[in-house]
Amino acid sequence: MTSRLPNLLGGAALLAAGLLLLIVSINQWRLVNFGRLDYAHTMRLVIPGAALTAIGFQTILSIFFLSILRMRRR
Repeated sequence: MTSRLPNLLGGAALLAAGLLLLIVSINQWRLVNFGRLDYAHTMRLVIPGAALTAIGFQTILSIFFLSILRMRRR
């Protein structure tokens, strides 16, 4: 049976990178006192951040699901 730890760590890394991009975009919004933003610059952070967060979260959940499927019955 192969270890799922590298895949789990990869999913956690994707999730962390996505959350970091989203936090940076929220911080940039805070710096302009939650006013108008330059959409071209902001969307370059928000779109990859949301995508990485979703992919990382789904990777982690699928690893757990696959590990449940591989459990042996008593």
